[in-house]
Amino acid sequence: MFQDLEAFMSFREGEYNPKLIEDIVKKMDPWCFLERVRKMHVNMKNDKDRIRLQGEYYNNVHINGRMFGPSRKQMFIESMMGGMERRFEIIDSQVNHVSFEHTVFDKNLKRCRNPRIKCSDKTRVVLNFQATNGDQNDFIHANRVRTPFLFNEFIVTQHPMENTVEDFWRMAWQEKSRFILMLNNMPNDESPIFGRRFHYLPMRGDQHKIVYDNLTVEASTPISGEPNIVTTTLIVLTGPRGEKHRITHFQVNMNDTDDLETPLLLLRYARCCSKPTIVHDTLGISRAGVLIAIEMCIFNLLMGPDLKNVVEFAVKELRAHRPYSVETPMQYIFIYRVVRKFAEKYHGKEPLFKQEYEQWLKDRRTRMSEQDYRSLSPERDPDLLRGIRRGERPIAAEEAHSRVGELPEKFVSSQSQELAFPTAYPGGRRYDL
Repeated sequence: MFQDLEAFMSFREGEYNPKLIEDIVKKMDPWCFLERVRKMHVNMKNDKDRIRLQGEYYNNVHINGRMFGPSRKQMFIESMMGGMERRFEIIDSQVNHVSFEHTVFDKNLKRCRNPRIKCSDKTRVVLNFQATNGDQNDFIHANRVRTPFLFNEFIVTQHPMENTVEDFWRMAWQEKSRFILMLNNMPNDESPIFGRRFHYLPMRGDQHKIVYDNLTVEASTPISGEPNIVTTTLIVLTGPRGEKHRITHFQVNMNDTDDLETPLLLLRYARCCSKPTIVHDTLGISRAGVLIAIEMCIFNLLMGPDLKNVVEFAVKELRAHRPYSVETPMQYIFIYRVVRKFAEKYHGKEPLFKQEYEQWLKDRRTRMSEQDYRSLSPERDPDLLRGIRRGERPIAAEEAHSRVGELPEKFVSSQSQELAFPTAYPGGRRYDL
């Protein structure tokens, strides 16, 4: 069964993770692993929710129909997709929100991309390596994911900004990371979203080096290869005393929900290293959170404990380290699909699940543009529209009824002056006459 054990561990470049060796070789029970995979599929089939197919009612009155007499009867179907959406809504509810402190984050808003995505003080990465200008600020919007439910440690962060690039490389040097996983597109000058993401790799023209007072960053020419279109770049960091540290930078746009192999490929590299692996997307809570939640699910299947819902447990555990991770039901379902792909060779395929998923995608297609309805993190996500003009998200749990009937905040125009309309027609006749 485990004849591809070496491929699962995927040792590269002399790396060695003693925890991975001890867990897989000494502690793992293959028969318990198979039983946990079987239970995961059984629980997912049983955890269904009703979805209305026809018949719309409000207060038991048929809308646009006769109040008395025969009317169209409501029809429902039980769906695994509906069950997973319901699970995510329960996790994402403010009732289940875990409070955390973010004092340091509040003092460094200029170093953060989105003031709504707060960084937990408890799990944040503290920068100890001195900056170029002697700045003693130790803040970077990054959280450490260190948990017994992972083979290795991860650091989740946002895409570096122009004023935080040095902090990003300081963190990479301080933590001695061997891998950086960039899960969004590499920005360029022609891109309309170039202002949102900064090109932090030293690859502008012939300049392949960035020199700071205490740190030098050199990058090789990026190599793109099939499959999965992963761009690999070798980074060499040189410290103040001339010591060198090598980092492998992987860049892939993990936005295609039909590609289930890329997350598994990246995790094969990450789990073989005992040092923290840096993972980031634009805000560090969507694709990056999905990738780490997938690894946490794989660990739970291999090592235990026995859980009724593996994906739900992984998302809750991840949010305790990196708040707001896994933003939408699409990302939640994608986690299960990748984990299911990992266990497919041990359990077999599930045609019923695939059929329901395709039907769910057809319904989703009616809510958004044709090119984005399959994306993991679309540029305009209808699942995130409810957060527009809602103000700051509370950091404490609330009662279930506290937001019933709440309306969006009043729109305030950002224009500096009101629009001035003409008082006369083009022919000269005035409006007020």
